Formats: sequence, C-alpha cells, structure tokens
Amino acid sequence: MPAGSTIRGFPLTAVVYRASFIGKASNGGIVAYLFQSGDSGYVTGETHGLVAATVDQSTRAAWITGGSTQSTLNGGTSTLIGTGLANTTAMMSQTGYEGGAAKLCADYTNADTGTGGFSDWYLPSKDELNQLYLNLKSNDLGEFSDEIYWSSSEQSATSACIQSFDNGIQDSTTKSLGAWNIAVRAVRTF
Repeated sequence: MPAGSTIRGFPLTAVVYRASFIGKASNGGIVAYLFQSGDSGYVTGETHGLVAATVDQSTRAAWITGGSTQSTLNGGTSTLIGTGLANTTAMMSQTGYEGGAAKLCADYTNADTGTGGFSDWYLPSKDELNQLYLNLKSNDLGEFSDEIYWSSSEQSATSACIQSFDNGIQDSTTKSLGAWNIAVRAVRTF
C-alpha cells in the first residue's frame, strides 16, 4: 500500500501495530482490544486496552442476586468501551447485593502464567464484550465457548445486555434469578 494509506480510518502503521497486539498473552490474560481516540481510558501516545481472562469465570450465572437489586440500578450503567468497571462497581454497590456475574469477575484472580497475576477484573460492558467477540472469538483466540455471555450493561430495569458467542448477536434477557444459563468472562484494563 502506498505511504499515507489508511484502513478503517487508521494509518496503515497503526493498523499493523494494533493487529500485532490482539490475541497476545499479556497482563494476566489475552489482549482483546486497544483503546482508540474517544474511548474512556485512551491516552494519546500510550498503549492501553482490554485484556480478557483466559477462562470463563462461570458458564451458568445470574446477572445479579439479592434484595431489590433486580430493578433499582436501571439507568446507572453504560454500554460504552471503558465503562465496564464503573458498571461492575455500580452493580455491586446496591443495597441487598449478594452476588452474580459482577462478583464472579471482581473475585477472580488469574494464575500467573508468565504475564502476571492480577485481581482487578470486572464484567465487561456491552461494547467491551462485543470487542471480545470480534477480536478473539471470531479469530478462534481465547478459548471461548459458543455460549451466551453477560455484559455489565443494562437494557432496562429488568433486563441486561448479552451476546451470543456462537453467532455474535447482541440482545438482552431478564436479570431475574431464573436466568442461570449465561456465561461470564472477566476483563481488565492495562
């Protein structure tokens, strides 16, 4: 390609640089996404992004359990990249909170396999979860199953956003205790 060429708005050198990191073992997991201008967490001239845990934290978890947590958080979460940690904190800060997908991620500490042990994991937002699907699952990286995964983003007072890792479809389902067959994969930022 000629000098000055771009791919999807990135200079060619930036695309090659970004592609060289995705799927690599680093920072306790697998690099899933590098922050771009406009993302929360983006710092000009620095490399930061999302790392996915190398294993699922659960294949059968409720989004949230305890007290009146099923309908009181609505409006307190975001779908954007860079907001999963704040969403996770909001979920766990509710009166009566007992557990669920956010706690599974917050309690996770990865085994150090040469890239460090970390305990600052969280449940990804809807857009962060989509990057795991696009950059890792669709390229057969990260050993994801063909399950449906929870995000930390709400759709409404009674439902939360999910994504199928079989076909990439994003949707929502009830937060209620009956929704126990949804998987959880933690992420962290670096």
